[in-house]
Parts: sequence; C-alpha cells; structure tokens
Amino acid sequence: MKPSLFNLLRSGEYFGRLIGIGLTTEKNIFLLYGVTGRSPASRARRLVRRKEGIFTEPLAEIALDHGQKELLIYPAILFNQGVALSNGQQTKDIAEKLAPGRDNPETILKEALANWSYEPDAPIFTPRINACLVPGGPLAMAIIRRGENGQSLHEYYSLHLNPGEGYLLATYQGPNLQLPPSFSGPPLNFMTSKLKAQEILAEFYEALAPSEGKDDFRVAAASVTLSWPCLEVLEIEIINRY
Repeated sequence: MKPSLFNLLRSGEYFGRLIGIGLTTEKNIFLLYGVTGRSPASRARRLVRRKEGIFTEPLAEIALDHGQKELLIYPAILFNQGVALSNGQQTKDIAEKLAPGRDNPETILKEALANWSYEPDAPIFTPRINACLVPGGPLAMAIIRRGENGQSLHEYYSLHLNPGEGYLLATYQGPNLQLPPSFSGPPLNFMTSKLKAQEILAEFYEALAPSEGKDDFRVAAASVTLSWPCLEVLEIEIINRY
C-alpha cells in the first residue's frame, strides 16, 4: 500500500527542496512546493505569488552575494500554457518550451534541461529537480544529479496520475548529514485524501515539522490546485516561516 504524504515525509529529517504533483479524489490537480534550509542564506527567503506563478524572494534585511542569489532566488512554479516547476533558474527554460500542441512533457523536459547540470555548490552538488505538466496530458518529472565521477546524470520519468495520488521529488534523501545524500531513484508515489489547497498545504507543512528535540528546517511551502484537464488555477496557498 502506498504511504500517505504525511508518513512519507515523516520518515526523513532534511529533504532540501521538494516538488510534488498529484490528482485529488475530485480530479483537480494539486502542486506542492517546499523549501527547507540549514544555512542562514537558505533560510533568508520566502515564497511569493506573482502573475506568472510562484517565486522565491530574499528577505528584505538580508543581502545575498551573486553566487547565492543565482542558486536561491528563482521562479519556483510558472504557469504558461501548462505548468513548469523546478528548484532553480531552469524553470524559465521549461516554461518557454510549453506551447499549444506540445503534449509530451518528458520531451519538453529533455529539450529544456539538455544543457543544465547539477548545482555548483561544492561539496554538496545539490541536484536539480524538475517537473512539467501539460493540459490533458501526462506528468513528467526529472532530476539532474552528480555521478560518481562528476558527470551530470539526467533521469526522466513519465508518470500517470490517479485520483488521490501524487508524486514527490526532493533534492535530498532525508537524513540530516553534513553532506546530505542526493535523492536518487524514481519519484516517490503517495496517497492523499485532501481536496483543497489549504488542506493539502497544512498536511505538507506539518509533515516537514521536526521531531521533538530536532531543528526545524522549514522555510516556506506552497500548494496550488488547478482544474483538470485545462489547468486553470483555482487556489494558491503559501506559508512563510520568516
């Protein structure tokens, strides 16, 4: 039996950033985006809604250097004749490939991510996690991570959505180690009975809460519901810790 979203995330302590997509039992699409962080720079941001989608934004009182800004401040979710999600600047490249008549999201991801590599944040080398959804079509997700010899490994997944189920990708596997292990393998399949963006977000945010005596790494989280199959935005909910 597939785990619930809550139980899936309670099995780990630090996931980095997370993206999820699924279908409610009422057959609306839901999107999830989570930001967790251990460093002051990672925590010095929030999620904001703009016309084009949801973006990460630095806190007004914090100054980030150019390298930090390039990796930490970006469009997280973009709506453009479909949906593009990622944990970096590559979201824009995915969104630019969305167009009427393009109904294969895996092909869109492969074209958009062809020249991208994992993040240059040595020694962690954070993976780039990505997803693409087109009106009436299937879901595709992708991860770009570092191989043993430093090569860039691109892994793509075409996924079928069933009511009450979703798929999750994270940058890290879950253990809170000095060098957190990169996520590997296919997206994680989970169950949910929640229907509204606020309910889905509450479950997601609570699942990322720390166990007693542990550090709270939560920074921000967002949930979006869209109509299926045309992907009209119905609701957007955001929680910012800072």
